[in-house]
Amino acid sequence: MKLSRAFSSCFKQAFQSLSSGLAEEVVVNHRRLVIVRLLGEGGYSFVYLARCCETGQEFALKKILAQTSEQLELAKNEIDVMHKFKHANLLSLVDSEAKRGTAKDQSQNVVHLLFLAYKDGTVVDLVERSQNIHPVVVLNIFLQVCRGCQCMHGSGKAGGGYAHRDIKPHNVLLSRDEREEGSLDPYQAVLMDFGSARPARVTIKSRAEALKAQEEAESHTTGTYRSPELFDCPSEIVLDERTDVWSLGCLLYYMCFGESPFEYVLSQAGGSLALAVISGKINWPDKGKGYHPVIVSLCKDLLKQDLSSRPFIDEVIRATEEALDKVMSSSTAVSEAKEEG
Repeated sequence: MKLSRAFSSCFKQAFQSLSSGLAEEVVVNHRRLVIVRLLGEGGYSFVYLARCCETGQEFALKKILAQTSEQLELAKNEIDVMHKFKHANLLSLVDSEAKRGTAKDQSQNVVHLLFLAYKDGTVVDLVERSQNIHPVVVLNIFLQVCRGCQCMHGSGKAGGGYAHRDIKPHNVLLSRDEREEGSLDPYQAVLMDFGSARPARVTIKSRAEALKAQEEAESHTTGTYRSPELFDCPSEIVLDERTDVWSLGCLLYYMCFGESPFEYVLSQAGGSLALAVISGKINWPDKGKGYHPVIVSLCKDLLKQDLSSRPFIDEVIRATEEALDKVMSSSTAVSEAKEEG
């Protein structure tokens, strides 16, 4: 969660013209990289634009200063998750290397993660560039994110996979294919930042366990995209993949209206984000009346307060595909999307 601003800055700027930058070299396993410039930082990490000395290929290089054993384990968890799940809509890890400090000096622990650069930034950047994203484009991007989640969650109610736990527009990277100019599906979308990912199924049997789950969620997830059961965890519940489905609903809402469903609370004097989420008080903008009702209906299904009432990811994908078919069945929708490019 803390790294999202750094990543957003990284992938937004990665394909802008290179400055002379720094001459520092970094070796990740056997790949020699020259640091071009610092692109962003967050928490205990830094993100650089780097260029391979042998091939000239550009990468995003994340350097994590794991100053404690806990931070080192979190970095290793992120690497393990990325190795575990391979999918076209999940960010791929090109390479990684962990360099340990001494037993007496953990501050020398350094972890490097290497990724491809995505030239069009994140969904946040897309929304900031475009006042109104056409529903066809919204659903095509959303469907790709859902398919990435499906890889992590596993199929059907059996589940047994991982929950991402920090799905938000800042963590969805985009790359536009210029050859698809005028297409209804011009973007490749990938979900990134797996530092918060955990096994999805967590059985809570006591108040102490519920409080622990809440504390972990507060530390590793973003409040405006966090599900109600992670704000106020019951003493007896099985948390599952559908904590992510709530976040997907918030993501879909953001792509339609430019903010999370509960972001309005942050600008209110004395407003409580936790109370707004727990009560399910969603602020539907006036223009929502004019936004495609199929998408609004889908969004409402994902943002059900009760975890057990939310669909699993397979159902979300089916509903999204149906919504996409309905939107595209309108000839005016198709022509408008092509005009927008």
